[in-house]
This record gives sequence, structure tokens and C-alpha cells, in this order.
Amino acid sequence: MTTEILSPSTGQRQLKTAHASATVAHAPVVLASGLVAVPVASADAGVDNAFDYEIECMEADKAAGQAWAGGAKVYWDDSAKKFTTTSTANTLAGRIVRDAASADIRGQVSLTPVV
Repeated sequence: MTTEILSPSTGQRQLKTAHASATVAHAPVVLASGLVAVPVASADAGVDNAFDYEIECMEADKAAGQAWAGGAKVYWDDSAKKFTTTSTANTLAGRIVRDAASADIRGQVSLTPVV
């Protein structure tokens, strides 16, 4: 899976922390704080890394068979490592930026922290 950041937020919101598991650059993860974030670089477990947690627009893998409507809430399915519109057992990540057909394997999302 490759996540492509199309438009970072103004001021590029990043934090530096260590993740419990090894991380791969540009592969979204859920941080201990409950934020969905994208690691800037690959790192071993327990090693400090920079994570983007607010991204204006990025393109990433989406759950198969789902049609997406722009503006709808989007969730991170950490088991499948894909974004989804299914809230059950998933982490709220942000909003869908633009419509995507059910046959599309990638979609555009806005990654925003949940307060």
C-alpha cells in the first residue's frame, strides 16, 4: 500500500513519537493517542519517528466494494490497512474528499484529528 499526500495541511501538522510496532513510511497507523497518522519514514518499534496527523488531501487504499460520497466520514480499518465508511471497530480518521465508485480501489481523504 502506498499513500500519496496530495495536499498537506497548512503548517504541516506533525508530531514526533514512537509507535509500539515497526512503521513503514507513508503507511497509515493508529497512534496510542487514537489519532490516525502517516509516518514520514520507516522505523523500528519503539523508535521515535515523525507522523503527519492532519493532511488536507491524500490518496490511499479504500475498502473494496464501497461507493464513497464526498464529505462523508471515513474510518481507518487497522486490520485491513484500508480506509472505509464502516464505523464499527474502526478509528475515525477524517472525511472523504471526493466521490469514488465501488469499483475504485483508491480514494481521496482528508486526514483530520478528532477532538
